[in-house]
Amino acid sequence: MIHALRPFPRGTGLRLEILHGNRTITARVVHSDPIGTGMHLTTWTVALELDKPGDVWLVNPPPPDWSKTPEQQRNRENPPSGFNRDTN
Repeated sequence: MIHALRPFPRGTGLRLEILHGNRTITARVVHSDPIGTGMHLTTWTVALELDKPGDVWLVNPPPPDWSKTPEQQRNRENPPSGFNRDTN
């Protein structure tokens, strides 16, 4: 998703310049939703579908031992019976 100063019709092709990665990608608009209402409507959230899926923003993956929830941490420490960490 990106923020824009105006909505874009569904299916509109966009080219995005990713400055910190010095790259260009292309995408199609899935939908545009206004942020705010009435006179305070200044920006739009625009959902995109990338033409080539991938790590557009160059986000590093989390470390392998980093769990997002207490349940994930418990499952990592005490895997269900029959669970083989080397193959799952």
